[in-house]
Amino acid sequence: MTYGDGLFVAVSGDGTERVMTSTDGINWKSVAAAEPNTWQAVTFGNSKFVAVAPDGANQVMYADCLR
Repeated sequence: MTYGDGLFVAVSGDGTERVMTSTDGINWKSVAAAEPNTWQAVTFGNSKFVAVAPDGANQVMYADCLR
């Protein structure tokens, strides 16, 4: 999980909700992942959220804004 620009973002390696966002860390909403990969880490920098996975065709996904 990471925090940036007023938003918490968490990723998951399995399940149907692999990307979740929250503005308060309590109430979460699902956001569609670019690929159904085993997402392992997410970070924030330079106004972008970036997540990485060890598998799949596209192992890096990024978003400027996930609200």
